[in-house]
Amino acid sequence: MDRTNGCQLRQVRNLHQVLMNYFNAITKDVARNSAFLKIIMEDEVIVWNGLNKPADRKTKEERVEKLLKVEVTDSARGAIARYLHQSSSNHVVEELRIGTPCRNSGCDKVYAGPEFNLSECISHPGQAVFHEGMKYWSCCQRKTSNFNAFLSQEGCAKVQHQWSTNEKVDNVRDDWFSSNGNITINIYCKGALPDDLSVSSDGQMLRVHVVYGFGRKETDIIYDLWGEIVCEDSKVVVGERKVGIFLVLYYHKNSRKNYL
Repeated sequence: MDRTNGCQLRQVRNLHQVLMNYFNAITKDVARNSAFLKIIMEDEVIVWNGLNKPADRKTKEERVEKLLKVEVTDSARGAIARYLHQSSSNHVVEELRIGTPCRNSGCDKVYAGPEFNLSECISHPGQAVFHEGMKYWSCCQRKTSNFNAFLSQEGCAKVQHQWSTNEKVDNVRDDWFSSNGNITINIYCKGALPDDLSVSSDGQMLRVHVVYGFGRKETDIIYDLWGEIVCEDSKVVVGERKVGIFLVLYYHKNSRKNYL
C-alpha cells in the first residue's frame, strides 16, 4: 500500500469515528428530551376517557338571564331600507287572517275573528329548559324525559294571545365553529330585522328569536351550551344574509387574564 492510499484510509476512519460520536450524542439528547416531554405531556394533555361532559351547571338562583348586545352591518341596513322603500311603493298591507295560530308556548288556539282577542290564552310564559335529558318549562318545572309529553304540557298562566302573520319556521340552517377558544354560531336567515331580534343567555343556555324574510318569517332556537359564556363580552352581528353570534367562553377569558 502506498502512502497516498494509507492517508485516505486514515481519513475515512477518522470521519467514521466523528460521525459515530455525533450520532451517539444525538441519540442521548433525543432520549433525554423524550423523557422530559413525557413528563410534560402526562401533566398537560387531556386524556380521552369517553364522551365529553358539559360544564357544571349553576342552580336556578345563580343564573341571570341577560340580553346580548346587537350590532348591524351596513349591508343589512341597506337591504332593509331597500325592502321598506319597495313595500311602501307597492302598498303592501299584512292582514290578520282567519286560522292564524297563537305564538305563545303551549297555546293551541287559532284566530277566528276579533272576538278571539278577548279569549283566554293559557300558555307557558317561561323559557324551555333542556338539562341532563330532562325537559321542562322554567315557569312550572314539570319535568319529563319524553319530548312529545313536554310539547303537550298544558300552559300554567293566563296571558293575552299573540297572533302573528309571520310564517313559523322550525328548521333553519345553522352551523358553528370554535376559534381562539371562543364559539361562533351562524344562523342563515336573509332579511333579519334587528328590532325584532332577541338573543339572551343565562351563561349556559342560549335562546334566540329571529324575525327574518323582512318580517315574513320567524324562528326560535334554544342552544344548550356545554361551557359557560360571558354574556357581557359576547355579541350578535346582524348581516344581510345571516345572523352571527359570537360567544366568549368564561374559562378562556379567565385563562387569558391569568396569562397576562
